[in-house]
Amino acid sequence: MLALKNVGAGAALPPTMIFDEIDTGISGKVGQAVACKMARIAKSRQVICVTHMPQIAAMADRSFLISKSEQSGKTLTAVRPLDPAEFVAEISRLTGGGGISAHAEHQARDMIEWAGKVKMES
Repeated sequence: MLALKNVGAGAALPPTMIFDEIDTGISGKVGQAVACKMARIAKSRQVICVTHMPQIAAMADRSFLISKSEQSGKTLTAVRPLDPAEFVAEISRLTGGGGISAHAEHQARDMIEWAGKVKMES
């Protein structure tokens, strides 16, 4: 689906594209490639993406944390924007290193820097 939407990125498509769990079944370099394709699409339209992959999440211009909880037998969903420090912490958490070491935070910052470069080149 991403490939089809990427090919048609310049065509008359909706102004907003929504991808939910686009990272299912992929990792590593494939995740990087998907992140780059999404950055390309985002040049011409709004992209909303639900992801657990740090490469994809790092591409975000705005990032939100979605959390679920249960209260009185009902599932509640909360959405809140992340400030820049929280964004770094979340990317670090998604890499599997959140709260473990300063290295994990450095890795997250590197990934965000990489994403910024990709977006400028796209």
